[in-house]
Amino acid sequence: MHARADLTVGPRAARRYRNLLPDASFGDVTVAAHTGVFTGSAMLPVLTGLAEGACSTALHARADGQLDR
Repeated sequence: MHARADLTVGPRAARRYRNLLPDASFGDVTVAAHTGVFTGSAMLPVLTGLAEGACSTALHARADGQLDR
C-alpha cells in the first residue's frame, strides 16, 4: 500500500473529505467504505504493478525469494 501511495500525488486527501462535511454544517456524518473484488485476466496488470511496487521497496519478497532493489 505504501509503495502504491508513494506514486499518488495526494494519497491521503480522501481522509480529509469526512471532516469537510461537518465543517460545512452538515450534521450526523457517517462514512462507509465499499471494497470491490476483481478477478480475471483484466486485473492482472494492476495486481502485477502493485506487487512490483511492493517488491521494489523491499516490503515484500518475490515468489522466487529475491528482493528487487
